[in-house]
Amino acid sequence: MKNLLFAILGSIVVLASCSRKKSVPADIEKFAGEWEVVVYELPKVGDKVLHTLFIPKDSVLTGYFTEDNGGRTEFSEIIIDGNKMKVKYDWGGHKTSYKVEMNDSTPNAFEGKMFGFFKVKGIRKKK
Repeated sequence: MKNLLFAILGSIVVLASCSRKKSVPADIEKFAGEWEVVVYELPKVGDKVLHTLFIPKDSVLTGYFTEDNGGRTEFSEIIIDGNKMKVKYDWGGHKTSYKVEMNDSTPNAFEGKMFGFFKVKGIRKKK
């Protein structure tokens, strides 16, 4: 009888753990998805549009951007702290990053700076 009770309890625990879906932290979820990110007034280039996809994976955010010429650049690290995000990547042989902030009242947009100098704006693409 004791063994039967342990078997039933063990089965319940296994079923409960299997049915539990991994949740993505809210800070990560708010930035996840397709974005159109524009870096303004870059020297020799002007405004640069980066078609960006932020992907939640194992409780972190990963992703990449593509350029109009079809080139694809993977992000090396994305750091999220509340409404702020820092995105790091290697672009044209240079270590590059930008920092942006999302306002709670505009969850489909963010603004910030690349290298603390060039203006960056992102707009979430509609599904």
